[in-house]
Amino acid sequence: MRDWCVATGYPLPDLIGRGRAVREAGLLTQGGHGVNAPAAIPQDGAVLLLSTIVSKTWKDAPKEVRRYGSLPLINTTGDDEFTRAEFDPDPLPFPNGTSLLDALTQLLERCGIRREFRLLALKVKRSEVFPTATLSFATPNITPTGKTYTKAYYLTFSVAEGRGPELIEISFQLNHTALNTMADLLAPNVAAANRARMQAKHETGPSVSADEPIPFDNLPRATTPTATDSHPEANDKEKESQVSFESCGRSSGDSPPLAKEYCDDLDLDDRPSSCAAKAPGDGRGRRDRSFLPGHLA
Repeated sequence: MRDWCVATGYPLPDLIGRGRAVREAGLLTQGGHGVNAPAAIPQDGAVLLLSTIVSKTWKDAPKEVRRYGSLPLINTTGDDEFTRAEFDPDPLPFPNGTSLLDALTQLLERCGIRREFRLLALKVKRSEVFPTATLSFATPNITPTGKTYTKAYYLTFSVAEGRGPELIEISFQLNHTALNTMADLLAPNVAAANRARMQAKHETGPSVSADEPIPFDNLPRATTPTATDSHPEANDKEKESQVSFESCGRSSGDSPPLAKEYCDDLDLDDRPSSCAAKAPGDGRGRRDRSFLPGHLA
């Protein structure tokens, strides 16, 4: 939590409050504290990311994470920067019906600043009658001339019922910096988990690089052999330590340095967020990349 907030500029006290709420609801990996804290897994990162944009208050974060995280995938579209045209992905990166939480979790395993896949944005529309979300990611496409373009994939998640009346529509978005930073922080843990999996199956399973996650069957592959999943910095970080989640707050005796600036009482579960980004756009989250890296407020 601290590393992500430092890298993105998101207020640490707010994430601590949301993290405490979703942890107590059983949505984060449970375990000890300090050196005994369990290693964070991609689903933990997905839950924390969702908690920052789906709920106004800390206490409602678990309910809203469950509600938005369970939204099913209903449509996937592609946008080719080289041809400047939309296309229908074939095969689909994820089958229709995949939940938002599952898709985000799998992309956090696969994406990153220096990886083959790069997350672009996660946008949700808060609504009691018709909640929707758009998750986008891209792959590099290097042409024979050596110029790099991207193919972007936009995943739309929504309830199956018809659209209800909306008097006020408010959208919140996490940009590519917020998403890929979380993926990069989790990369050493993903590599360690894959290494343990490989060691358990080294006699029966195929050889796979321990530094890359188990590949998805459906995700599109980059169209150039120069694209790679390797994460050079992940190995160095893993040698030092793994990211772990532990309880934070006043009870730990380690009050966050930003607490006085953003929050008078970290135990006030009803505190609304002051830092979720309000995203303008057309409702699909497409081409809405105006947020500056590191600025979510």
